Amino acid sequence: MARTTELAGGFLDGVVACAGLGPHVLPRTAIIAVNYFGALGYIDGLLPALAQGEAPAAVVISSNGATLTPKNDALVDLLLTDDEEASAAMAETLDGATVYGMSKLAMTIGLRRRTAVWAAQGVRLNAVAPGPVETPLLRASLEDKTLGPLIESLPVPIGRRAAAHEIAGAVGFLLDPVNSFIHGSLLFVDGGSDALIRPDRV
Repeated sequence: MARTTELAGGFLDGVVACAGLGPHVLPRTAIIAVNYFGALGYIDGLLPALAQGEAPAAVVISSNGATLTPKNDALVDLLLTDDEEASAAMAETLDGATVYGMSKLAMTIGLRRRTAVWAAQGVRLNAVAPGPVETPLLRASLEDKTLGPLIESLPVPIGRRAAAHEIAGAVGFLLDPVNSFIHGSLLFVDGGSDALIRPDRV
């Protein structure tokens, strides 16, 4: 983060935290290290540089798995305490899909809890929640004998998986200064899956 700030001359206009590990990854501790602690640590570390930018904004990649995975309150609550050691110990006792979904849910909650602090610095912060996207991460999950059938069974009203550029388009929309009143939001880019499965949850 220090090197990024240095290379950027001390200011940034936009940041995208898009590194992530899927539910197939072992050890499970790596999933929370990247998806929760890494994502939020990364944007927090770059906030000072963003605050020096012109109409700055940051976007984090969440997932519709954050809302569609059965909630594990214990892991989410523990992650939100930022106790990485205890969170890692709990993650090792759970299946990959749960750890993945809860890492994205806790990250999204953590992001939304930052809205006042970030607004005070003049920086917008939002997230996108993709559904299945044709990426190496998805392919690896599809090859898993447990995860593959779960992913295949997820209904997508549009009838296909996303291409990476479709997620990039949503990220670009949220970074664009013309959308400067969008702050603290989660934008679903999942072909309608969340709306289909949870139509009454808004």
